[in-house]
Amino acid sequence: MPFMAVGQQIFSIIIVLFLAACSSNQISKEERQAKILYSQGTSELMQRDYTNALNHLDQANQLTPKDSKILNNLGMAYYFKKQVAIAIDLLEQSLKIDPQNQDARSNLATIYMEQGKYEQAKAIYQEVLKDVKYANQYVTHYNLAKLALAQKKTDEAVQELKLSLAENEDYCAANFTLGQIYAKEFRYQQALEKFRKSTRGMCINNIEGHYQQALMQIELKQYDAARSKLRDMIEHFTTDERYIALANEQLRKLDRLAPESEIQRIKSRWEEKQNQSWQAQKANTPIEFESTNF
Repeated sequence: MPFMAVGQQIFSIIIVLFLAACSSNQISKEERQAKILYSQGTSELMQRDYTNALNHLDQANQLTPKDSKILNNLGMAYYFKKQVAIAIDLLEQSLKIDPQNQDARSNLATIYMEQGKYEQAKAIYQEVLKDVKYANQYVTHYNLAKLALAQKKTDEAVQELKLSLAENEDYCAANFTLGQIYAKEFRYQQALEKFRKSTRGMCINNIEGHYQQALMQIELKQYDAARSKLRDMIEHFTTDERYIALANEQLRKLDRLAPESEIQRIKSRWEEKQNQSWQAQKANTPIEFESTNF
């Protein structure tokens, strides 16, 4: 599945649930233990506990050394431990065992992209796109968009982002990145809509998307809406000191730019009291990491 922070390249982690119902007659003791270690290591990889993930995935690989999925995730664990050469070798091994492992192929391309090997990365992504059965093509298009942006090919990036959203219209990273492009082009209303979509559902905790919405509302002279959004951020993202400081700075600028009326202050206080359901939703919604294919 895709794993990343909004705005970054995406890698893929392969998740396979280990069913306890598997009996010893179906798989060997070593295979069963490998699956347990693989599941544990993958979970730790998702939680960014890279040291423990590496240890458990390495143990799984020792028990079943020709498992393409284990090699993919083990490669990504090494990658996040800054052992890029080992990561590349493991991903290549994964592909030799299973040439249809598009997660491993996509991860390999993303590593090359981050190394600045753009043409090599692009060729591999285009190879991934040939697999019409691959479920994460929206991620492939997103990564191609990031590659195009790295090469300052904005039009190409926009096209890839639109293709990504055609595959998955709720994909937070693609919506956010397209919003960034529109904002730079002074297309503030379109940017606002994309930033809104980047904070829906599983991405409700994407604080940067909320902040960018407020900035677009200020550009559109929607000052009351911007104030409300900034106050929501301060109230609901209490531990993010950086964005709380940014939100307070924008509120001070708004006070100078368009002082709030008494009626609006009363309305704002009322809206804050009605906003408890939003906080409850946020507290119970996990953050979606857009990034990396394991």
